[in-house]
Amino acid sequence: MKTENKLTDYLEKITGEQLSLEKMEKREYAGIPLLYYNTYDLIRWKWRGISVILAVAKSSSDLSPSEYSKHAQFLKEHLKIPVALVLPCIDSYKRNRLVQYGIPFIIPGNQLFLPPFADLRERFPHVSHTVKDSLSAASQLVVIYHIFRKTADQYSLRELSSILGYSAMTMSNTCRELIQFGLCEHDVRGKELRLKFKFSGKSLWDNSKLLLSSPVAKKIWVNLSDGKEKLFRAGITALADYTMLNDELISCFACGKNMFQSMIGKGEISQADGPDNADCLIESWKYDPARLSENGLVDRLSLYLSLKDSADERVQSSLDNILEKMKW
Repeated sequence: MKTENKLTDYLEKITGEQLSLEKMEKREYAGIPLLYYNTYDLIRWKWRGISVILAVAKSSSDLSPSEYSKHAQFLKEHLKIPVALVLPCIDSYKRNRLVQYGIPFIIPGNQLFLPPFADLRERFPHVSHTVKDSLSAASQLVVIYHIFRKTADQYSLRELSSILGYSAMTMSNTCRELIQFGLCEHDVRGKELRLKFKFSGKSLWDNSKLLLSSPVAKKIWVNLSDGKEKLFRAGITALADYTMLNDELISCFACGKNMFQSMIGKGEISQADGPDNADCLIESWKYDPARLSENGLVDRLSLYLSLKDSADERVQSSLDNILEKMKW
């Protein structure tokens, strides 16, 4: 079935109404570059007072999510009307990126994502899927571990479980998640399931950084009586070690949430009322910084993610510096 026919059937099914889709004529493409004419059929969809241009891809393509985004934005600005891309099939990685970019799209028979059109979402919410926009803590740790390791492109789940301290079930979920986001594929050797990365080094960072988030779960002002060797320099303290930035008066350290609870239980740290009554700031991380740290410092990439939203220009400049000095 042609994409246009599948589109009509799909929209009629989810709206419960017969639709009239009107294809734009060639003369109406005036001022639109030939690229768009060759790539899309433009169709007007009017439904209950809402007008949308459906840009129906003429064939499957290898366009990147950013290219799709540029096309949708150009057409919207040129035609002065909301535009939704209609794509015959895209992999999960591209679909997730389009969701992150906020680009409306329809995959006839499978999925509809129309974030700007609230009325449509309310009328048929059952076809609007929730798509995770970031990796879980375990998946993020696996990605960063692979960037630093460099010596392999695939791992057994058993191996990752042992190295990173996660259960087999968590690693199995991580495997599915990384495949879903298009970063990995699975490989079976005998009875062993292996996780194979599609990218490595700088390429993996570039393809995953929109999915990565701060590892910091919470920050606590504390007084430290013992166990400092269990902590890793983090925050501005670590950034000062990596760059020429001056450290703050109160040092910052990181540990995994389990370690933090253990130190509280042993009386090695006690929570303070605030910075005036504390001797350090501890970040409780979603994953164990010990798995990636060296020389008592949290790793560069996790540090970058923990500080990337800072409004301090000096911090942003220092973060750029640590990425520039990365040995990908």
